[in-house]
Amino acid sequence: MDYLLELLDRLYTRFPMIEKVTTYAGPRSTLNKSPDELRILREAGLRRAYIGIETGDGKLLKKVGKGVDDKEMGDAIIRLREAGMDVWGMFILGLGGKEGSKEHIQGTIDLINRTRPHHISALTLMLEEGTKMYDDWQKGKFNPITADESLIECRDFIAGVNFDPIHFTCDHASNYVPLNGTLRQDSEKFIKIINDALSGKVERRPEEYRGF
Repeated sequence: MDYLLELLDRLYTRFPMIEKVTTYAGPRSTLNKSPDELRILREAGLRRAYIGIETGDGKLLKKVGKGVDDKEMGDAIIRLREAGMDVWGMFILGLGGKEGSKEHIQGTIDLINRTRPHHISALTLMLEEGTKMYDDWQKGKFNPITADESLIECRDFIAGVNFDPIHFTCDHASNYVPLNGTLRQDSEKFIKIINDALSGKVERRPEEYRGF
């Protein structure tokens, strides 16, 4: 806490034009701080927290080594929000593979509806050589979803979010179709874009350009 407070003070003192300071917040490190400590950090100028949710499926969180279960992930999001921070969550389309797709997306929908972050971004899984998931894929232990199935996961997530407003983005370089707007206000528009991409009416990012 002392280090973080000193860092915030130096940033705002030395760079007076700064509008806000943000952080990537791990769920475990968030839960290691009390609600009062998080509020103190917010009052000192820590305005936004980005948190890698990855998935709301507790079993999948354990499998990918996130270090928390779905309840703890939810508690971390709520704790950041109640401290007054602008909370931006991120999850990964395709993380559950073909076999775990349904549980992955439904669990993520349930988590987001329960915790209500201010922003949510969907990224799309890219298997990188040297990672355990890449090795599992090479050994036939992980069955990745297709581009169409990734779009369907995104569509199902959008349709499942039942509160508003929440800022939603799906415009990372890993995604097949860029989306950026507000749920539920733009939900029908987003779903139409996805359906058009599935039918070939909307161009999607080629596989070789993903990540660039």
